[in-house]
Amino acid sequence: MVPFFVYLAAAVAVGAQTFRAMTWAVWGAPTSPLQFIALVGSALLFVAANVALFRVRAGATLALIGALGCWTMYVFVIGHLVIDLPRSALQAIPSALLVLATVHAVGASALTWFGAGPAWAFTPATPMQRRLTVICFAILATATAGVCYFRFAGQVSCPELPQCTGRKLGRYDMSWMLTNGGKCDGSSLLPKGQQEVTITFERFPNYSETICSSELASYLQEIGRPTVSASFAYSEGSHCTCRIGDFVPKYGTNVSNETYQVLNGPTRSPWDE
Repeated sequence: MVPFFVYLAAAVAVGAQTFRAMTWAVWGAPTSPLQFIALVGSALLFVAANVALFRVRAGATLALIGALGCWTMYVFVIGHLVIDLPRSALQAIPSALLVLATVHAVGASALTWFGAGPAWAFTPATPMQRRLTVICFAILATATAGVCYFRFAGQVSCPELPQCTGRKLGRYDMSWMLTNGGKCDGSSLLPKGQQEVTITFERFPNYSETICSSELASYLQEIGRPTVSASFAYSEGSHCTCRIGDFVPKYGTNVSNETYQVLNGPTRSPWDE
């Protein structure tokens, strides 16, 4: 069972981290072909985990191919993690599992050919272990389907940004001002020096939002009004900005950062309506 757990853990960790990185594309962040290769590699690791339940060497060979696909991207990730390890320890877990899966795949491919290596590390699963694995997968798949249904059922999306979803759509009058609070200094998606814009709910003055966008600042200055209408998709305390006047914020394209803030311990919020 060791090959199964090693390959499965690496597949889930690498696949989840890679997919999460790719989801930033809906906000305009760039993607790389290496991300797609790594995602396919993680899928091969998942298949290899199941093959290894029956034939360890065949599973190890498939896992090695998948791991090499993952390394096309993770060879660059490793360098970044080594430089910034104290602050990225959790992000290093998929890389560590990928190293373990690669070492095991190489060892299983070579050592089982010669009949060498520790039996506990390269022995196929027993029939009972395979049945238990199938049961666990069925329970996990049912639980995942249930979570996805209750999380996403009934959601609506912004007409302007289909990827911007929530339980409700709302429109609010906002006052705006150009600020300089240093919240835009850490963004790397757009060129440096983006203007910081703070918009505040007219009916809920304790709630405001800071957006880093020189394009939005120029638009608001052009309209010349102290207030602007903004629409949001929101649910359970979280929200997504659909439109500010005629400006559609696209993360990574014309907006580099968005910070939601509560100023003075409010009693009601815009999302309570």
